[in-house]
Amino acid sequence: MRLFLNPNMRVFLRGLEREFDVSSNTVRQELAKLQEMKLIQEYDNEENAKVKEYGVNRAHPMFSSLRNIILQYAGLDQIVEHILEKLGDVTQIFLTGELAEGKNSHFVDLILVGDVDKIYM
Repeated sequence: MRLFLNPNMRVFLRGLEREFDVSSNTVRQELAKLQEMKLIQEYDNEENAKVKEYGVNRAHPMFSSLRNIILQYAGLDQIVEHILEKLGDVTQIFLTGELAEGKNSHFVDLILVGDVDKIYM
């Protein structure tokens, strides 16, 4: 879901292992399935050749459809709430940009006020 919600994001095997609290083998198997379906792509890490990054394949014919389904399923309020739980002590949040104007947009522009975990962001 994360990759479809933020298509510019790339993830690492070890990061997913820690986040989901599962073995690296489990994560590796799931990533392999997604790669086999060509929904994600593997990228070389510029800083460490041994580390692989994974990102969504925007060229996949089902990318737009899957992304729209995920956006509808998750809902903006649920996405923001999930992210805010991990961002630290956020006291205020403001929606700006096209969504705030009532227009359809692939981007969510937010202003966060508080003591934000910059590493997680």
